[in-house]
Amino acid sequence: MGPILLVVFTVVAYVMVYATLPLHVRLLYVLVRPKKTVALDGSFLTLMINTTIVNLLFSLDFSLIQAPAASGALFDFYKSIGMAISKIEMIKATTLIFLGSLFHLVLACSRLTAISMPTRHIWQYLSYICCALWVLTFLISIPLLLPGTTLYLLGLSSIGAIMEIITILCYVGMIIGFRRFIVRTNLYYSTRKNVCTIPSSVTASR
Repeated sequence: MGPILLVVFTVVAYVMVYATLPLHVRLLYVLVRPKKTVALDGSFLTLMINTTIVNLLFSLDFSLIQAPAASGALFDFYKSIGMAISKIEMIKATTLIFLGSLFHLVLACSRLTAISMPTRHIWQYLSYICCALWVLTFLISIPLLLPGTTLYLLGLSSIGAIMEIITILCYVGMIIGFRRFIVRTNLYYSTRKNVCTIPSSVTASR
């Protein structure tokens, strides 16, 4: 049963990556084309562009390098540069996955604050934050060039898992906040409706 599940998960992963690759290209084109055709909040647009770039880079790396190497294509070539390419691919994959987790977390926090604090804009310097996240992720990936970095890699993976959990909690909070917003909105309009109908009834009684 174990090998069968491994094959199923592998096939599903390949299909998802290859199927979403053109979608990432299309989404990036839509996001970066003239803004008159994209009516999005500035902070959300910036985060979506960075997130889409990360997803696109990961899909391209998987489709053009990792998948062909795993299938045995250019076996002699990859064997001759095995140590170097393994380090490079480990650093690229770790960087892109960690960076994707960071952007997902910031995106979730941005949407949560948009609902919980709609009148306050606290993401004025988001472009600088995104640049800092790119640089920070590359810097923390440099130690992976050194030998014996298994524990360091496990630490990065643990941090990434924690960020994903926080991201899910942010979306849960966003759903709760949105439901409260709907309740307050309905209460506000029902109150206004009652206030507007009271004078006419009072006048009729007189």
